[in-house]
Amino acid sequence: MSSPAFLCAVEEAAAPSPHVAAAAWPSPGGVQAAGASPFAMPGAMPGASGAAAGASSFAASAALVHEFWRRMASNDFASVGELLADDFVLDWPQSGERFRGAERFVRMNQEYPAHGAWRFRVHRVVGGVQDAVSDVAVTDGVQQARVISFFDCDLAAGRVRRLVEFWPEPYPAPANRAHLAEAIGGGDAGESGEED
Repeated sequence: MSSPAFLCAVEEAAAPSPHVAAAAWPSPGGVQAAGASPFAMPGAMPGASGAAAGASSFAASAALVHEFWRRMASNDFASVGELLADDFVLDWPQSGERFRGAERFVRMNQEYPAHGAWRFRVHRVVGGVQDAVSDVAVTDGVQQARVISFFDCDLAAGRVRRLVEFWPEPYPAPANRAHLAEAIGGGDAGESGEED
């Protein structure tokens, strides 16, 4: 796959994805109280309760995840660390690794062997009340991967408390079901065949 197929998360975050499960999208120029988190959406909707408050939380968790990926796309991993809670934990269940704290997250990303700047394409973000899930393609121009990330968010602080990531490996489709399936995105980890 050629690199132009990857969109920087900065571009993707400028407009809400049609896949974001939210009723509202936070305005980048919105007014907020000094020191308040831009992700603490329920308070931004005076009188919001029930479904309205939940919908604004969905938007807030999705916005926090989009900001996470926008900062990852800058390759300034220290700026990503600013979005992580003091007791942040990253789990990679497939390799059995746990990274505690923003400092270790930042160092792990800085020290990861890469062939160039990392680029990200956000395929989908689905926000919940205090959590969100993203589906993102990642490449450095040579390595290509897909990551499914589960975020536990502290919206009052505008930070990510916990992140659990799965890095699935692509594999060739078995011949025994070829008559039932069609190929999507050329079969590599960077394309989904979906309209984004």
